[in-house]
Amino acid sequence: MRVFHTQWKLLGAFLALLALLMAYNIHDSRRTKASEERVHLSNLAAISADIIERRLQGTDQLLQTVIGNVPAWSVAGDHWQSANSQLTQLAGLGHGTAILMLMSSSGEVLASNRYDLLGQNFAHRHYFRMAREARDGQTRIVSPPFQTVFGNYTFTISRRLVDGQGRFAGVVMASMDMPFIGQLLERTLYAEDMWTALAHGNGIQIMMVPERPGQAGKNLAVPGSFFSRHAESGRQDSFLTGIVTATGEERMMALRTIHPAGLHMDYPLILAVGREIDAVFTDWRQRALAWLMLYLGVAGLACAGLGWYQKKHREDWETILRKQALVDTATDGIHVLAMDGRLVDANPAFLSMLGLPPSAIGQTQIDAIDAVHTLEQIRENMRRLQASGETLRLETRHRHADGHLLDVEITCRCQELDGETLLVASSRDIGERKLTVERLAQRELDLKTIIETEPECVKLVAEDGALLQMNQAGLAMIGAESLAQVAGCLVSDLVAPEHREAFMALNRRIFAGESATLEFEIIGLTGVRRWMETHAVPMRDTQGRVTAHLAVTRDITQRKAAEKELAKLHQAVEQSPEGICITDADGNIEYVNRAFMSSSGYTWEELIGRNPRVLNSGHTPRAVYEEMWARLQAGDVWVGELVNRRKNGEIYVESEIISPVRQADGRITDYLAIKQDVTEKKQLQREVEAYREHLEDLVRNKTAALEEANASLAVSRDAANQAARSKASFLSNMSHEIRTPMNGILGMLHLLRRSALDAKQLGCLGKIEHSANHLLALINDILDLSKIEAGKLTVERLQVNVPQIVANVASIINELAGEKQLAISTDLAPLPSGLLGDA
Repeated sequence: MRVFHTQWKLLGAFLALLALLMAYNIHDSRRTKASEERVHLSNLAAISADIIERRLQGTDQLLQTVIGNVPAWSVAGDHWQSANSQLTQLAGLGHGTAILMLMSSSGEVLASNRYDLLGQNFAHRHYFRMAREARDGQTRIVSPPFQTVFGNYTFTISRRLVDGQGRFAGVVMASMDMPFIGQLLERTLYAEDMWTALAHGNGIQIMMVPERPGQAGKNLAVPGSFFSRHAESGRQDSFLTGIVTATGEERMMALRTIHPAGLHMDYPLILAVGREIDAVFTDWRQRALAWLMLYLGVAGLACAGLGWYQKKHREDWETILRKQALVDTATDGIHVLAMDGRLVDANPAFLSMLGLPPSAIGQTQIDAIDAVHTLEQIRENMRRLQASGETLRLETRHRHADGHLLDVEITCRCQELDGETLLVASSRDIGERKLTVERLAQRELDLKTIIETEPECVKLVAEDGALLQMNQAGLAMIGAESLAQVAGCLVSDLVAPEHREAFMALNRRIFAGESATLEFEIIGLTGVRRWMETHAVPMRDTQGRVTAHLAVTRDITQRKAAEKELAKLHQAVEQSPEGICITDADGNIEYVNRAFMSSSGYTWEELIGRNPRVLNSGHTPRAVYEEMWARLQAGDVWVGELVNRRKNGEIYVESEIISPVRQADGRITDYLAIKQDVTEKKQLQREVEAYREHLEDLVRNKTAALEEANASLAVSRDAANQAARSKASFLSNMSHEIRTPMNGILGMLHLLRRSALDAKQLGCLGKIEHSANHLLALINDILDLSKIEAGKLTVERLQVNVPQIVANVASIINELAGEKQLAISTDLAPLPSGLLGDA
């Protein structure tokens, strides 16, 4: 019938129009997704390029520092030892730099942080030849990539050295630490299918992050490659899609040329950040497939409905079966609700998605499924849909039979079926899609966190110089408490007056599309002056217009102070009279001072990298070493002595104090040894000990002789004491025997003095009496002597008349003197009257 044909034509036109609308919507969503991904990749390429530029600037600053120190090193007279030490320290400060090397005009390595390179000649290397041929010392020679002994690719930056007359004097070179740079770049990736590649300006690929075997070292400069198309464009930024020559993948890539104006590099670097096109449009394909399935479902339902209308009397069951098959084979969860919220039908996909048995149909209310809306809210929404006749799309959460929740997208509308209004809905599990969106948001949050926690100042500046954004590190540098305190203020107001014009010129260059660097001094809000180093690039929108000045600024005041302190510490250690040695955790020597080299007889080159057992003489017991390592590995300090051997074979003794060096997390990474040569001290101790033993032998011998003499003296003493006692007894007896007749004589003299005598007789009698008294006194003295020997003498304290005593003595000897015709005369000076003595 014609009416049936017309109905089919109208249905076909409707379905064609619906297909065109859906196709336009799908195509538009794909174009939007591609545009969003292009912005993300371009911004990520700008951030990654800035990371590399900062590492290049840091490495160039290290080279500049080395160039500035060469005159002092050359006259130090220590065979470039101080240069080696400072290069090691500088390499440690410059994250992103692996090797620093100073070469003479002939190509010989004079100093390096890698001591195994000292003395080698690299005049044949590209970086030396190109630096030697450079017009001046300002050109930075970027070497072609090469593979290191560790297997990774890297490149070097070298500069020409000139003397005071402008003649070629040598080359300074730094190799980049690509593993470290790779770690920084890998943190910026926000999807598993992403990778970032870095290539030399000559087309040789340096690295790919995440690392892929065989990619480093490939030549990308082939016709039609992304690298060649970007290089031929002459633009700093490119966004390309197609097949990647190196990997064979279909990708969209953001490419950026890294060529900082201040570095004067002879070759630029090319950075590429990309995503796999298939992965980018995975979510879009899922949505497109859903739309297609919905379209097919609607088309099938429409066709089935029309067929039912045309053949309702004869093909009722066949139509029902066809519709049921269509619904049952749909991948989306299709379900039908009555206006009271009761589930009246559902396809297997819906039941499987929620873990419901077929018996749930007709027995389950929608509020038991929907975990977000109440039953009354759902019924109210159904009444509004019935009144408007519109299709509603929303996101909600359904509750699985086991209790866990599912994120779903619902598309529904009300339809009249057999006179009853029902809600027909299609639900799709969007958990994976939301997870992808959340991951993208988390990646963006991680990137924001990296910027916020970056220890260097990151800021956005408007074209008029007003501050738009600044991280916490930057606010701390200028002394601001919050962004609100300085937002909108002119950044040039914080710049020291003598540097403002240079800063404003930098801002103009950035908005002209250039990248630039500048060192300047600021005066913070608190009045504190700081030296800053800024690296600035333009921020662009999706149309490529410069919208802001993005700058990463670091405070270099502390770095300069640290360099000064390190130089002071190094000088103190080098001038220490004690030998100092530092080893790694495995005992390999990393540093020795001059005193250590002087004591051991080895040079710096002979010691660095070797184990201290090179000094082992074999005279130290093994137990000493075992006890030493046990204490050190336990984290304790070891103090002891080791018998070592000098380079010339001489044996010497060292007193050592060895202590572990711990990091902030408690790990032991190094050992510090302080050594003192005590050979002479030990020799003196041995001589003193021998002399002491000799003295002890002498004392023992003398003691024995004295003991023998004392025994002999004791015998003599006993004999003497016995003789003294006999003598005392004799004297006592004799004195008593003499005293008796003497007393008789004195008595007779007394009686004679009372008789009638003339003067001469009285004089003679006086002399006799005086002599008798003298003899009696002598006898008393003999008795006193015996008392003294017996220890019984008592000393008397009586007044003494000295003139009388002298006169008595003179009268006694006067007669004897006269017989010899001698005259006795006395002459006494005046004496004090209070003299006391023993009468």
